Amino acid sequence: MKICSVCKIPKDEAEFYKNKAQPTGLHYECKTCFKKITSKHESKYKARRNELHRGYYKADPQKYIDKVKKWASSNREYVRVKDREYRKKFPDKFKNYDLKKNYGTTLEEKNRRFHLQGNKCAICKKAIPKERLRHFDHNHNTKELRGILCHGCNMILGFAKEDCKILLSAVWYLVNSPWRERWEKQS
Repeated sequence: MKICSVCKIPKDEAEFYKNKAQPTGLHYECKTCFKKITSKHESKYKARRNELHRGYYKADPQKYIDKVKKWASSNREYVRVKDREYRKKFPDKFKNYDLKKNYGTTLEEKNRRFHLQGNKCAICKKAIPKERLRHFDHNHNTKELRGILCHGCNMILGFAKEDCKILLSAVWYLVNSPWRERWEKQS
């Protein structure tokens, strides 16, 4: 048992963070009190720390970027977890970022186009209820946007390599299959 120096409550040693610099090998404050202290400290000095980082960046942008990249590469798991948390907290911000980066458009524009299509897939005309299943069809060479497709129709175009000859050949095959008559006779 150890007594917290802040709340004065005796607690099990597992309730204290390790600290090799202390004679007991543990922090003086329990984990709960330590978190409160650090969160107060964090909010108090956050603006100052941000100002310092802006100064470091202005002084030598490439050196600052290299330092951040080096830190991020040695803390990949932490960065991955924090990135995932941030993306969950602000999903539209990242959807917008991804759309802007990949297609030069916004989530608002994607939703407007989808609404102009009648809230349906541009090919099969079926409703696409989930936003994550709406795919922005685009020309892979020119990046020109064509419309919003459901997952299945987007896959069809992808497997056909956006080649009209392949798609027309598939349509011809479906309509004129030599096996079609045999299948119809058997059923």
